[in-house]
Amino acid sequence: MWKIFAPILLVIIVVAAYLLYDKDDREWYSTEKVAIDHGLKIEGLQESDIVSIDKSFEETFVIFQKDMKIGVATISKNDKGFSWYRSTPYASYDTANQAIPYTYFGFDLQSEFGNKYKLFSGIIYNKNIKKLGLFYNNALLQEREIDTNITPIYYFLVKDENYVNTNMQVKEIK
Repeated sequence: MWKIFAPILLVIIVVAAYLLYDKDDREWYSTEKVAIDHGLKIEGLQESDIVSIDKSFEETFVIFQKDMKIGVATISKNDKGFSWYRSTPYASYDTANQAIPYTYFGFDLQSEFGNKYKLFSGIIYNKNIKKLGLFYNNALLQEREIDTNITPIYYFLVKDENYVNTNMQVKEIK
């Protein structure tokens, strides 16, 4: 009889332990600023590595660069406070061909709450470029003023509404 109940009891104990275990072992902070400062620290970044803090789609995105790679974190908020959350690895810029005016690439990311986004980013090599646009099937979705004196890195963030990356283009707007 014990041979029958022992495995069942073991399964019940394992399931109960899993359900009672708090999987969220991140630290939570009283303000968004403190959460960002902590996130920078755990990423090994300085405040000067922040490309932008973007409040879009009712979420806060921290877009940052490290060693010519871009990273994105969201600041999560719940009853515990604010916390840094990064779901995607760093993405590398193509810096091999600096004869072109700018580079761009895109990647998917997801916030802690399951919202899906696409980030398009790149480096501007031609300092005469002052404005870029993100186009989908040749229709302008977003435009961005550029100040290469501050940073040559630019980005566009869109909520994933079944946009296909191959139909997205970044173009200079004159």
